Amino acid sequence: MASGIIRTREFIKRARELSGYNRRAWLTPWLLLLLVGALLLIEWMYAPFEIALGDYMSWTNSIRPEVGQGWELSQESEDAKRKLGEIAEESEAKKAAALTLKDWSQVPELLTKYSAISISPDRFLQLYQLLPSVLQERMFSRIEMMRLRTGGRWQRVFFILENEQLRVYLVDAHNMVLANNELTPQFFQRWQSFREPVRGKLEDFDLFLGRIFPAELFFQVLQPSGLFQLKGVDAEWIAGLSGYLTRIGIAASADADGLHAIGFELEGGEGAVVYLLWIEDQQATALFREMMDRSFRGAMP
Repeated sequence: MASGIIRTREFIKRARELSGYNRRAWLTPWLLLLLVGALLLIEWMYAPFEIALGDYMSWTNSIRPEVGQGWELSQESEDAKRKLGEIAEESEAKKAAALTLKDWSQVPELLTKYSAISISPDRFLQLYQLLPSVLQERMFSRIEMMRLRTGGRWQRVFFILENEQLRVYLVDAHNMVLANNELTPQFFQRWQSFREPVRGKLEDFDLFLGRIFPAELFFQVLQPSGLFQLKGVDAEWIAGLSGYLTRIGIAASADADGLHAIGFELEGGEGAVVYLLWIEDQQATALFREMMDRSFRGAMP
């Protein structure tokens, strides 16, 4: 009889458990439905979500352009890194061509043939030192070059022709871009005029008419007491010109890049030739005024 009572109690306990389970299973979906309905009613009446979203948009309004710009720059860097990684797999022909690169005028020719070439930082620095100071600064400033050279990350240089645009990339060992710039057609035109003179005299250039001075007056302005200072690379270039420097011409107006041309007329065994150098607009103005003042004082009795 005792065993029957125990079985009855177990049955009742089990029945109660099953009854409670069914009640919870029945109530749960209704409670969830009630909760969702309450949330929808609150949203319809008071719109807390839209209000919170509006407050958030207002709060982030000032920083969203910077965040977007940062994302774009990061994306551009990643794209450049991927492209440079693909180009890094150079053929033997490209490597041999890069070894012949000793002059800026060769860059467009090589890229027309290969579309991309790579050289070492040391080779690039040799090319960089050949440029007049204004072209150096317009490409990469000397301070930036010094920072990259001593930073320990700069590993390779890529010249790439893409969509008719020629660019130079300075990258680290993982092809992460450290610095880059476009090399425009004007850059190569200036380089050509800088390296190869034009036969003739300063009067043959309209931009120098009425602004031609004796070479001696130019060197007087370069004295320590003068207002105009030449960069070291430009001074070395002038000292290395072949022939007898007779006159200097200063362009009356700046070109589209804001640079003024200076013409150096030299006499040699085959007649007169003119080399061109460029300086910034403010430098050109200061140089011209100083030479005019000295010329006027020299002409006074």
